[in-house]
Amino acid sequence: MVTHTVIISDRAKDNITVYTKEPVFLAIADREDLKALKPLVEANRAGIYILLGENQRYVGQASGKIYDRLITHNDNKDWWSKIIFFGREDGHLDKSQTDYLEKKLIEAFQKTDLTLDNATSGNTSFIEKTSKIKADNVWNIAQEILDEVAHINIFESYVAEEEENQIAKIYIELDKHKISGKS
Repeated sequence: MVTHTVIISDRAKDNITVYTKEPVFLAIADREDLKALKPLVEANRAGIYILLGENQRYVGQASGKIYDRLITHNDNKDWWSKIIFFGREDGHLDKSQTDYLEKKLIEAFQKTDLTLDNATSGNTSFIEKTSKIKADNVWNIAQEILDEVAHINIFESYVAEEEENQIAKIYIELDKHKISGKS
């Protein structure tokens, strides 16, 4: 069973959601809420993160604290608006597993129409069979949470709600009555 937690801090506009399904956590946040992630336990663990822009992605890994890596990207990548990151609740993702997962996701994004901001195809390090199975399990659970609970497909274009609301509506006028919709 997936546990869903919405984080609300003293700043009412924070939009941070954490999902957990043993042994995996998955967090979703808006870029504006980056500073509010600092005290979050999950942001201070090893894991994989994905920066999401409308039609662009970046996949990264942290063998230490995910939050520290996000701060560096906040300073040098201005195109992203949302972050998704995941790992193990107990923090036990080793370097071979984060290398493996990062490379796996980069390869998956390269097969889409999205623009990938990664300069490399990921790190390659030896990963033993058992570690690979455990890493695949982490990704499978994270993907299950994304698909079935959060209803997010990271492999499709992302349009922020405010952008979606700005899309011109089509309307039909008949006998001084307007009927409108998005299509």
